Amino acid sequence: MTKAELIKNALQKTKERRKTQRPVVFQLKLQNLSKKKIENLRRVFLEAKWFYNWLVSDLERLNLPANKVGTVEGKVGEVFEERKLGFLGSQIKQGIADKLKDNLGSLAKLKQNGHKVGVSNPRS
Repeated sequence: MTKAELIKNALQKTKERRKTQRPVVFQLKLQNLSKKKIENLRRVFLEAKWFYNWLVSDLERLNLPANKVGTVEGKVGEVFEERKLGFLGSQIKQGIADKLKDNLGSLAKLKQNGHKVGVSNPRS
């Protein structure tokens, strides 16, 4: 079989498989949380953003053990300040670091294949 035929067959198989699938959406209700739990949840997402931005700002940090990181530097205006990661768990830190490594690997493969790729920017 030629390459074009292989691709065509793979697409047909995918189309058949997706006919039996159905999308499912889960909705999470946070209406019964106390103010303290809501604030803690907000803080976890904020610290995750800080950690991600800290990793993106210097990719050599991906070689560090993510679960051991307790403080990160964040830019406030023109000045950098130390931020403590008190609510973010070690598994979440490792997950963020692993996801960033996967994203960078995917971008590198796309670039090798001739695609136009950008860079991983910090989250705002």
